[in-house]
Amino acid sequence: VAAMRIRRAAAWMGVVAATAAFRAPESTCARRRRVVVSMEASQEAVVAAVAAKLEAMGESSRRVESRAGEIVVRDEASSLVATLPKLIVCASTLSYFLDRVSAGVVVPIPYEWRELELAVATPADCAEIIAANLEAPRVTIPGTDSGLPTCLSASPYTLCQVARACAVAAGRDVVKTPFFGLASGYADTLPFPLALDDSWLFPLEKLPEKPPPPKRRSLNKPVKNPDFHRRLQQREDDDKLTAVIATIYDDYRPPPLDDPPFPVDLALVSDGASLKGNFVYKNDVYHRPLGTPRADNPYLSS
Repeated sequence: VAAMRIRRAAAWMGVVAATAAFRAPESTCARRRRVVVSMEASQEAVVAAVAAKLEAMGESSRRVESRAGEIVVRDEASSLVATLPKLIVCASTLSYFLDRVSAGVVVPIPYEWRELELAVATPADCAEIIAANLEAPRVTIPGTDSGLPTCLSASPYTLCQVARACAVAAGRDVVKTPFFGLASGYADTLPFPLALDDSWLFPLEKLPEKPPPPKRRSLNKPVKNPDFHRRLQQREDDDKLTAVIATIYDDYRPPPLDDPPFPVDLALVSDGASLKGNFVYKNDVYHRPLGTPRADNPYLSS
């Protein structure tokens, strides 16, 4: 009996050691960090919005310039540098998503970036924040030592949420987001428009711990459900993002497409070695929810 127990313990220790040896390393998305998304075309939209705001303020003598990830406002005495850790929501940034949802095809997304939390703003939002910081004390970016103004949104979004909002804004009832690995090279052949600069990564504030399950109560007292309120808040945030993108989509004119459109996307779907998964969003009981339709969006009905 003792020998049998020793053999069982040795076998169990071997399984534990093998599991630890082959455990996957912590991925970037598991660290749950916000990241700077830099795109020159979106920065041009922010420069135009800042210049218009300065002219309205009577500060037309100031010059506005753009460089990688930053907007610089200069005058004769000094300069103000504003970093933009944002997904700048404008037609140039969203063209990758809008072209595909308009054609009714899939919207490929990098697998490693599927859960990255992005702060989202319009060029007008960036202009308001930069103008407010011209004379006010500079705001410190969390997790850094720089005293540069930033424009972080209250609620972060993922690339899948952006794709869903674009589909709802385009009036689609379903959208598919296949995931491709960055090592596959599809980020360059698609091409995926957003470039992430790892040097600008900074951690989020301490995440709230998972709430304990609700205690049993009598039938006379209602039971609080934190997940229900969290879903309500997420739906409200999604509706706000859809409303912003809808105003851009209404003025957007997709370019002429080949037949069939986006052949690289079709090749990705059939490439089993590079395809890492696929999410299907549709407002039914069998798929992930797509979102509130445009006709029912409270931020678009007014």
